[in-house]
Amino acid sequence: MSSSTLYRWKKKGKTASVVAEKIRECLEPLKIVKRVAAKLNRSGKLRSLFKRFLKEESLQIILPMTDSPTRWSSTYYMICDFLNTLPAVEKLLLHLRLSPLEDNEIRLLKAIRVFLEPYQTMTKQVCYQSACISIYIPVGKALITTTEGNLENARKEAVDFGECLLLNTNKYFEEWFESRVLQFATMCDARFAFLDTVFSKEKWSEIMDDFISCRLREVDDIDVSVVEAGLPPSTVESSPVWGVLTGKVPNKETDGTTNKFEDELKLELQKYAVCLKRHESRPLPEEDPFVWWRAHRGEFPNIAAAAAHYLVAPPTSVDCERLFSSAGIIYSNKRRGRLSGKNARLLLMINANSNRSSIRSSRGWSPSEIRGYGRSCEMDEIYSSSEDENSSEGDSSDSEELDLLLDEMQ
Repeated sequence: MSSSTLYRWKKKGKTASVVAEKIRECLEPLKIVKRVAAKLNRSGKLRSLFKRFLKEESLQIILPMTDSPTRWSSTYYMICDFLNTLPAVEKLLLHLRLSPLEDNEIRLLKAIRVFLEPYQTMTKQVCYQSACISIYIPVGKALITTTEGNLENARKEAVDFGECLLLNTNKYFEEWFESRVLQFATMCDARFAFLDTVFSKEKWSEIMDDFISCRLREVDDIDVSVVEAGLPPSTVESSPVWGVLTGKVPNKETDGTTNKFEDELKLELQKYAVCLKRHESRPLPEEDPFVWWRAHRGEFPNIAAAAAHYLVAPPTSVDCERLFSSAGIIYSNKRRGRLSGKNARLLLMINANSNRSSIRSSRGWSPSEIRGYGRSCEMDEIYSSSEDENSSEGDSSDSEELDLLLDEMQ
């Protein structure tokens, strides 16, 4: 490795550490939230006191969820619980002789909630029991676009978090956006096919060409396998050399068939695109794509056949992880009373078996979840006061410095 290359890598590593340090500094309020949640989880007296504070403030009896290092959604729920019970939390901080949160720290927590809410919503969509892989690319595009919009309205301390979130989101989905299988699956899904917000027109045209080439290869492979499977091994012509003696030169009849299939598929894709351009023909994102294909498979038979291959629901460990998370909460709680390990295990398995018909059935927010964890405000509402606009000028140098650091990392 050359010295210049080594220098660039060292510089990139140094830049990443500086950005991480900035993010760490802006997440100081999050440490306070985690500390309060941990104390409430350990102390029964504090929980009783906190419930009394909630009743005094006429708030719903909610204890902030303790976050898990491997479950980012638990952090989101913890922040929501903290903000929804903020008056009671402030009283608890005074009781614990801890410094109360400042206004800018509360605004930062609200901004983090706004940043993470789309991720939680899309996570529920992806974890739906019949969610196809065709949703992955649109989900990534939606998250990036939403994060960019929130970042434009963010101010001061929330900008650092938003920049880091956007950087990691782009990095995470970069490989998915270039996956040919996911591109084909998205094109076969009438909910997202040929949307300009998913891919550009040029990119869609490129995906169509790749799709046609791939389908032609699959058709050729199928024809060869059918011929070889239908004839005895002794009658399969292994070489055209005998044609010199017999005067019969084998003709590749599949060429005409292939060309005909290619023309049909091109015309079908064009009609498919025109059909979806009419918004009344496109199904909603919440609908089942197979319902649309049952109604239109007669119009697009070749694409419908391919859709059956690409619109698949991948195996997931979400159910197992949720079961293990529930077990971890029960076994780590030292105040679970007389519940033995054996009985806890049996109750967990009974509960999992009773919910197997509706497992991962959460497509969106339930009414109770909307009240507790749904988006309560927009980003521009958090930073809408004139005081924030004036004070943001003093922090412009920090934002410019972070922009330079992020540019160096790319």
